[in-house]
Amino acid sequence: MRLLKLFFLLSLLFCHHSGKAQEKIYPQGYFRSPVDIPIRLAGNFGEIRGNHFHAGLDIKTNQVEGLNIYAAASGYVSRIKVSLYGYGKVIYITHPNGFTTAYAHLQQFNDTIEAYVRKNQYLRESFEIELFPGAGEIPVEKGEVIALSGNTGGSGGPHLHFEIRETATSIPINPLKFGFAIEDNIKPILKTLSLYPLNDTSIVNGKNSPLHLTLRGSNGNYGIPGPMSLSARGVIGVGIEAIDRFNGSSNRCGVYSVKLNVGGETHYEHEMERIPFELSRYINSHVDYYETKKNKRRVQKSFLDPNNKLNIYKNVKLSGKLFFSTFGHEIHYIVKDLYGNTSTVHATIEADTTTVV
Repeated sequence: MRLLKLFFLLSLLFCHHSGKAQEKIYPQGYFRSPVDIPIRLAGNFGEIRGNHFHAGLDIKTNQVEGLNIYAAASGYVSRIKVSLYGYGKVIYITHPNGFTTAYAHLQQFNDTIEAYVRKNQYLRESFEIELFPGAGEIPVEKGEVIALSGNTGGSGGPHLHFEIRETATSIPINPLKFGFAIEDNIKPILKTLSLYPLNDTSIVNGKNSPLHLTLRGSNGNYGIPGPMSLSARGVIGVGIEAIDRFNGSSNRCGVYSVKLNVGGETHYEHEMERIPFELSRYINSHVDYYETKKNKRRVQKSFLDPNNKLNIYKNVKLSGKLFFSTFGHEIHYIVKDLYGNTSTVHATIEADTTTVV
């Protein structure tokens, strides 16, 4: 009995220190495309927007309204909202597999949903309305036309905003985790490498101010401008500006994962898999807010500010901070999209032992 108890305790200890948790597996092929044209993206999940991360996919509708929008799977309409702002006309469908899909910026609903909405608009004497039908009121089948695409609410042009949420928590999940057929063989584009002195006595290249380097390269291979050398002293943070593009689209989208290796070991990593709405505002801590506002440069920091509660981080050591005294560091960024297309940049940062500030 004692041996069994000891084995159990050792097993718990091993699991606690065994590294990152097992990745969640999402159902593949359960959801069909909500459109009957090839999916071309104008925006993706986790893309950096003003004061929030984008919570779904912006699917192009060939710059027109009125395309059929289909239920991605069978279920029931659990929420309908009509607004002059935000998502405009939007439908939410709850599915028996534990997920809910959302379809936003619609032009109009199908006849059944439209009649239900109009009846309630007259009863409440309001165009803007939010409704929560019961499980048996408006059932839908996979592939059923539920609406026509549009440009309502806060849309900047005709498209479909599509989300998949975990029903129990309402947390948006990256829809690309569910296996939609989207063509993408384009590697992320790395634009800027940034170095930050994190206190009054830290320096980067002789100065107590951030250094932003425009990266050179293409097709996954990037480097700092040569023959520039880098040096630092004290507590330093680094960051990277990166974007992604999909086949058939010139729109700037967000990357799925950023990993920073230091001395050959993972020092920081984040992934855009699921972001609760209530945490999305911490984007202003995740990015270099000043640089975003002043120069439109969306650098994602690889070090954590105090009280940053975002759940996207993993394998972060020392809050992502680097310490320079007598030794420098070799840093290596690995940036990926969800389809495995990868771009990298490597830099050597020497320890500055001479500069006085």
